Amino acid sequence: MSKHSPGPWEITGQGRRPTPCTWVSLSPEDDGNSLEVVGADHEANARLIAEAPAMFDALLQYRDDMRYAPAEDSRHRRIEMVSAILTRIEGGAA
Repeated sequence: MSKHSPGPWEITGQGRRPTPCTWVSLSPEDDGNSLEVVGADHEANARLIAEAPAMFDALLQYRDDMRYAPAEDSRHRRIEMVSAILTRIEGGAA
């Protein structure tokens, strides 16, 4: 399995150089491990990128649910988790 910077990743700012951009920090320690997202949809793309660790965790949990029948409360927690991720990607607070 490949390694990635652990989450949470977060949007840390916006700017112009020379076009509008959004920065995403890939490290909670703010150690400079970040990326710059540019383009017409930079804000939406940055939100999607920032949620990558949460989406990865959700996929791992769903994979396990497919192997073993989940309990009802597990299904409810998974739905809430995915709904929160989608809300943050769409620009709302979760």
